[in-house]
Amino acid sequence: MATLRFSPTKLSTYLLCPKQYYFAYLRKLPRRARSYFSLGTSVHSALQTFHEAGGTQTQDVGQLLGQLDAAWVDAGYTTPEQQAASLTLGQQMLASYYEAAEQKAAETLFLERTLSVPRDGYLLTGRVDRIDRRPDGLIEVVDYKSGGYLPTAEELANDLAIGIYQVLVARNMDAKPIVGTILNLRSGDSVSLIRDEPQLQIVEQHVSEVVASIRSDTKFQPVPGRYCDWCDFAQYCPAAPRPAKLPRA
Repeated sequence: MATLRFSPTKLSTYLLCPKQYYFAYLRKLPRRARSYFSLGTSVHSALQTFHEAGGTQTQDVGQLLGQLDAAWVDAGYTTPEQQAASLTLGQQMLASYYEAAEQKAAETLFLERTLSVPRDGYLLTGRVDRIDRRPDGLIEVVDYKSGGYLPTAEELANDLAIGIYQVLVARNMDAKPIVGTILNLRSGDSVSLIRDEPQLQIVEQHVSEVVASIRSDTKFQPVPGRYCDWCDFAQYCPAAPRPAKLPRA
């Protein structure tokens, strides 16, 4: 039997709406292309290439912007004007990133690294954007966000994804405490949270509880709310006024 794999996205999806989890990961229904996902993917790819090529030590800002052109994903855009505006936004984010990177004192250790930790009956896994060693010696996992919102410190403390990234880095690098940082690429602002061993264990316990709920769930009930308007599977949801018939498995 294949080992069950649980990522931050999978677990967060279940917590948001078990029915969406069912459609996405059990029925494996296709998702719609979204322009904001395409922008994020493009910017992430450009930054990965930029750092792998030596960062500011070997690359100028023009080369970084050229890497965005090379990595550009055009899926999900409805008009050429929308795509052009998104490209301009991506260029602005990367230009600001480059300026900040010139002043950055931390040492970048890894980029776009997939990490896994075996657990009882499943594998906890995730792909982290960047892992740094700070001047104070602490290891920091950095999660890029290309949207306009930066969470508060309180929201970050309750963010399951950043907690999982911290656990994955701590267990794979045998390093703690671990700094978890969300970097908003639009504003250049960031918010960070340090987790020590007891706090990492709390995250691991929460993950185990969510996994147990998923594995025992037989109904995957929908949770109607404000996110329904953006759900890729709303047409099939039993909570919809007239749900469409599900395609055959």
